[in-house]
Amino acid sequence: MHLGKFRQIRSGFVDGVKGALLPIMSVASEVGYGAVVASVAAFAVIRDAMFQVPGNALVTSVVSTSATAAITGSSSGGLDPLPHSGAVVTLLLVCGMTHRQSYKDLAMMTVVAPVITVIALVALVSAVGSF
Repeated sequence: MHLGKFRQIRSGFVDGVKGALLPIMSVASEVGYGAVVASVAAFAVIRDAMFQVPGNALVTSVVSTSATAAITGSSSGGLDPLPHSGAVVTLLLVCGMTHRQSYKDLAMMTVVAPVITVIALVALVSAVGSF
């Protein structure tokens, strides 16, 4: 039971709880932000306009998903490094960095590389079809 080491166990538990609360609260606030944005009437207008993007269904889905995710701050939908994205806020808090210190690196890894990949995949699927 390690009763003699109770203080060490308690200290580790307290440090773990303190370390977990900050990311939990930042993600919760970002989810709340996204919910508020999604409930605004202007969001419905923008969302509906996204489906009017000319082109095939693949291009429409890529553009509409990325734009909607950008507006709501969703990291799971694309455009991850937006300043209000929950993943970015949590990553920076955990790493002890600021947006200024790491934003260029985040943009290269989460915007430039994925956009190039999506463009290549859309071109490939448009040329040969889906599997």
